[in-house]
Amino acid sequence: MEAIFNVSQPFPDSALEWLAKKGEVDMRTVKVVEWLLKLRNFKVLYLGRWQSAIDEQQIEVESLEFLKGLKKMKKLRLLSLQGISWINELPNSITTLNHLRVLDLKSCFNLEKLPQGIGSLKRLTHLDVSGCYMLNGMPKSVSALTELRVLKGFVTGNSSLNDLKGLKKLRKLSINTSNHNFPNETDLRVLQDLGEHGKLRNLTIAWGAEEVKQPSSSEWNIIRQASKNISKQISKKFTKQRNQFGYLMLELPKELEKLEMECLPKEKLPLWLNPSKLINLKRLYIRGGKLADLGNESWNAEVV
Repeated sequence: MEAIFNVSQPFPDSALEWLAKKGEVDMRTVKVVEWLLKLRNFKVLYLGRWQSAIDEQQIEVESLEFLKGLKKMKKLRLLSLQGISWINELPNSITTLNHLRVLDLKSCFNLEKLPQGIGSLKRLTHLDVSGCYMLNGMPKSVSALTELRVLKGFVTGNSSLNDLKGLKKLRKLSINTSNHNFPNETDLRVLQDLGEHGKLRNLTIAWGAEEVKQPSSSEWNIIRQASKNISKQISKKFTKQRNQFGYLMLELPKELEKLEMECLPKEKLPLWLNPSKLINLKRLYIRGGKLADLGNESWNAEVV
C-alpha cells in the first residue's frame, strides 16, 4: 500500500483503526500505530478535508496517538491533515520524514505550534498553515526550508520575516499579522529578496485586530509632540533617500503578479504600495479593511 485518501470519514483515526483490523471486530488485532509503522512504502497520506467549501464537513480525531506511527514512512511525499479538529501540535517524529514535499495543515483550528525541527524537512516545497488561528509564530528553523516554493499562513506574532531570508525559491507567500504598521522597512527588504533574484510572484497579506490601550489626555500631549519630532526625522530621512536614489526603494517586489490584501487598516495607499512600480501585476484583490481609493496613478492589473 502506498496511499490513503479520506473521502468521507469524519473520524479518520477510527477509520485507520478499522483498516488496521482489516474490517474485523476482534479487538485482539494489531494496533493502529504498530500497523502504520509497517507501511514504509507510503507516499501519500491524505486524512484531511479535500472537498469544496460547499461540501465541508466536520473532521476530528479522538487521539493524536496515530501520528506516532508515521515516523517510519521515509518515502512519504504528501501529508494532509487539513481541517482536522483537536490537533494542537505535531510530534517531533514528523521532522524525520526526509522525502516529504507537501505538508498540508490548512484550517487545523486547534494547532498551536509547529515542531521546532521543521527545518529538517529539506525537500519540502509546500507548507500550508493558513486558517490555523491559534498559531502565534513560526519556528526559526523554517529558514532552512530552502526548497520551499509555497508558504501559506506565515504568522508575524512571535516571528519575523527575517526568518524567511534563505528561501530563494519561494514563489507564493501569505502572511497573517496583527501589526497595523506592517510591513516596515526591514519587512519590505526581505520581501524584495525572496525568491531567486527577488522573483516573488504571489503575495497575500491579512491584517487582524490589534489591541490598543487608550492613552490619557496627558499621554496624548506627549504622544503628539513625539509624533511631530519623529515625523520631521522621517521626512528628512526620506528626502535624503529621494535625493540619493531618485525614488524610495521601500516598495513591494516589482515581479509580483498577484497581490491580495485583507483588512488593510489604511484609508489611503501606503507608500510601499506604488502602482507604477508593479509593472507585472495581473490580479489585485482587496477584501475588507479601510482602503478608500486606489490613488491617482494607473494600475497594470487585468483583474481588480
